[in-house]
Amino acid sequence: MKKSALILVLGCLTSLFSADLNVYGAGGPAPVIKELAKLFEAKTHKEINVVAGPTPTWQDMAKKDADLFFSGSSLMMNVFSDLFSEKIDIKNVRVLNTRESGILVRPSNPKKIHSFSDLFKKGVSVLVVNGSGQPSLWEDMALKEAKIDYLEKLRKNIRFFAKNSGEAMKLWNSDASIDAIIIWKHWENPQSQFVSVGKSNTIYRASEIVVAKDSKNQKLAHEFIEFIRSKQAQSVWVQKGWLAR
Repeated sequence: MKKSALILVLGCLTSLFSADLNVYGAGGPAPVIKELAKLFEAKTHKEINVVAGPTPTWQDMAKKDADLFFSGSSLMMNVFSDLFSEKIDIKNVRVLNTRESGILVRPSNPKKIHSFSDLFKKGVSVLVVNGSGQPSLWEDMALKEAKIDYLEKLRKNIRFFAKNSGEAMKLWNSDASIDAIIIWKHWENPQSQFVSVGKSNTIYRASEIVVAKDSKNQKLAHEFIEFIRSKQAQSVWVQKGWLAR
């Protein structure tokens, strides 16, 4: 290995292991947690290392040094509790902010999708996420008022199933044949626009967080949780597409 590359690797490792808090979790809430971590660092002069994405990418690291775990839903936190049973006591989980489900469509909404039932139109190609924090979210939305025909009609137009939201967005950006995604509002971006589906079909789920039982920085970890739940933090949650507490 070249000397410069070795120095870079060692520098990254030093930064990781010198962090005051190591925080691991899901990709959905990650932009908010990372932004709030920067504000907390500026306030406390403590280093917060946030690692997020599909669980297999950080699972081994988290087993060694995690101080905090954050999820995109209660179901996801329960999965974390099973995976990291030696670190997580489910009774200590704290609820953060909630996110709203809906539909992402192409800019200018060429298929004129303005409601959940518009997903049933002939020729509409729908992408859903069936994993991570969204197992069968589309089913929950379709059946919120027990309308079986909604699920039957939606089923006919679902063309793609993604394992997580990150994979869904990659498909969206690479395949123009996809007309709509059933997903959370905070995934809206310049390549899409969000369509609210109203009370009849909207589902809400919450991000959650928990301090690792074996964290050597318990006091600081709890201070970080109080900060990201605080009134000061709410503007960041809203800016990133989440609902305020």
